[in-house]
Amino acid sequence: MSKFKYSIVVILYCLFNHTLSQNIMSTETRSLISDIKPFIKNKTNNINIPKEISEKYALYNNNNVTYASGLIKINKKTFNPELLIKEGVILNSSFANLISVRIPINKIETLYSIPGIVYIELGRKIAPDLYNTLIDIKADSVHYGFNLPKSYTGKGVIIGITDWGFDYSHPVFYDSSLTNLRISRVWDQYRKAGPPPTG
Repeated sequence: MSKFKYSIVVILYCLFNHTLSQNIMSTETRSLISDIKPFIKNKTNNINIPKEISEKYALYNNNNVTYASGLIKINKKTFNPELLIKEGVILNSSFANLISVRIPINKIETLYSIPGIVYIELGRKIAPDLYNTLIDIKADSVHYGFNLPKSYTGKGVIIGITDWGFDYSHPVFYDSSLTNLRISRVWDQYRKAGPPPTG
């Protein structure tokens, strides 16, 4: 084989393998790597990531190590968890072939080379997007009275919910000034104190 043909084969092989390795990481993970790369170059500890990047990806610092949280899908036959631990990855819970992890941000790219990792999905900070909820559940049609005798807003409606429990102090249960609780009554069936509701 000529040197030219051999070079083409090697280049194609490298491109093909690089593409395959890139596919084990989600778009979010690749975006995180791209955003933090200028800050982690040749550093192991005390990496100073700008606040907007830390908040965007919900990064956190513990003992001078910055971590990203996420999920790793594994092939149980070829995966060795000790290889992740050796890289400083904290393994949390697992279910079937998924493991919840915390990865030092300067070690994310080294995960390409660990056998048995099928896919990596690192988290991004989320925020509620309730504007679309009205449309999704068709509440906007009710607000406008579409095919109804009149419009309804939900004002004055009392909702009863049966649940295993909730955080009574969560801000979502308060009015917009966060001073008045919007919960009228609670019957905690696991507590023995107090009378049960009448009726």
